[in-house]
Amino acid sequence: MKPLKIAYIRYHLREPATGIGNVCKNFELELSKYNDVQLIGLTPPPISNKKGILKIINKAWFVGWLKFAVPFLSIIKGADVYVEMNMLYPLFRFARFYFFIYDLAFVKMPEVVLNTNYNKRVSFLKRINGQKDKNIAISESTRRDFLEYTGVPPSTVDVVYLDSSMAVDPVTDGRAVPTTPYFLFVGTLEPRKNVTNLVRAFYSFSEQVSEEYHLYLIGKKGWLYEEIFKTIDEKPHLKDRIKWIGYASDQELSFYYMNAFALLYPSLYEGFGLPILEAMRHGLPVISTNNSSLGEVGGDAVLYCDSIEAPGILRPMLQLHREPGLRDKLIRKGYERAGLFSWKQFGDTLHTTFIQNR
Repeated sequence: MKPLKIAYIRYHLREPATGIGNVCKNFELELSKYNDVQLIGLTPPPISNKKGILKIINKAWFVGWLKFAVPFLSIIKGADVYVEMNMLYPLFRFARFYFFIYDLAFVKMPEVVLNTNYNKRVSFLKRINGQKDKNIAISESTRRDFLEYTGVPPSTVDVVYLDSSMAVDPVTDGRAVPTTPYFLFVGTLEPRKNVTNLVRAFYSFSEQVSEEYHLYLIGKKGWLYEEIFKTIDEKPHLKDRIKWIGYASDQELSFYYMNAFALLYPSLYEGFGLPILEAMRHGLPVISTNNSSLGEVGGDAVLYCDSIEAPGILRPMLQLHREPGLRDKLIRKGYERAGLFSWKQFGDTLHTTFIQNR
């Protein structure tokens, strides 16, 4: 039997630092190991770091390439399957389509999503053909949300779990390990991450314990983040304990994971929740909300919040501080839980899905 020809856009060459770029890179690495699959990687136009009109031209160039060049090249190369990893629907059908579905935050929580992103994603979902298209959800939670919204047959949606590509390899540039214990948050500063309530919980924690702790926020400013910094300013006598670091490289982030007291991740909704997995790999206890996909990733290795509000986040923070041995227990369980996820498993599951549906 001839190999199954799978066409896809090599997003990791265009946007290597993004989550989609990372998924694409590992998609390529893992599926290239199979003899019954032939990958047809389509190299996109390079992304521009320019601003203004040049950025608009670059974006238009990519959209035109996606609509016309991708179908043409796929047909010329004889693709049996086309896999789209960026929730974009091709101009017309030229092979069996598979779409990666990461989350439905724009549907579940439209109030915290920019209108442009909302309109683009909803338009994509409306084009999904329940009889012809196949879909790959990155968690059971995402699969349930996708089925509920689109009404496509359950048999057309498979779950393929991701993994973290971050090595436990902290930066070694001579920086000193912080002597004051700190809680860590990792993620884009935007409403869905619930950072405002996290800050309020941290302030309450600081007022109830005698030891001094700090809070490090790692992540770029996203959108609608102003309320976070207003909340930080509400306690002038404590605000110096909160440090917004902004972007951190993988090695820098590994350093912060390695030396933190715990990860705080009280998100309102996640398609997967990668920081939980990254923290567990680094031997860092995790405090998280238990909604959407977060329980799928954390299992029984995470200390869950009672609610998304500040008092519900505060309780596990105090518990972890006050209970001897709890932190070591969570670290052990975290290592075990993290071992359930791998890029090899990701590739094996994808391969089975493609071959069974050929």
